[in-house]
Amino acid sequence: MKSLFNLMFDYAYKRELVDRNYARAFEVGREIKEQRQKEKRENYIFSAEEIQKLWDNVGNVRFAAMVLVGVYSGWRPQELAVLKLDGVDLEGRTFKGGMKTAAGIGRTVPIHKDVFPLVESYYREAEGMGSEFLFNDPDGQQGTHLTYDKYRGRFNKVMSRLGMEYYHLHETRHTWYTAAKRSHMDDVLRDRMMGHQNESYDVKKLYDHQTMEDMKAAMDRVSFL
Repeated sequence: MKSLFNLMFDYAYKRELVDRNYARAFEVGREIKEQRQKEKRENYIFSAEEIQKLWDNVGNVRFAAMVLVGVYSGWRPQELAVLKLDGVDLEGRTFKGGMKTAAGIGRTVPIHKDVFPLVESYYREAEGMGSEFLFNDPDGQQGTHLTYDKYRGRFNKVMSRLGMEYYHLHETRHTWYTAAKRSHMDDVLRDRMMGHQNESYDVKKLYDHQTMEDMKAAMDRVSFL
């Protein structure tokens, strides 16, 4: 919150809307800093046994399938939560979405063959509900489609039901990245699917001409079990 207000007041000060940056005039309290430090921890990835546990509970635990789609796709949680139905191409086996970076916005990612039936099931459910979003909760108290906060809440419930409370929602993405690297996925394709951009990205993108079919083949080679 302090970082956000720092930037907002910087913006206002440059345009002479305020005479100083009030947000930079105070410091975050020591107790808050210490608590934040305690909450920091190393990121983990889902083990093969835990991923199998998710598969075993598809149909038994609400939204276990959604977590698997996250594990098998590499989307950021906030991107996955708000995927639009018109960005899902079942025939072409891809979904399009993304945010945050120039490389991430509007990117197309292949749907891994193993979770394609799950994506198709969510697609048909959304169609039947008349929703424009891929993921929905028919029993939602404040609208049926998911937001980032709703996604996080449902993710945490799945983890609690399956005894995996130690995971946070961004670790689905860590799991995909690690599995893709272990499967020797080409760096350019991996960065493209992740929506990452690094110093050499533009040069690689200029000279790399791999097709969506190449991306699908690379995605399907990623092994999780």
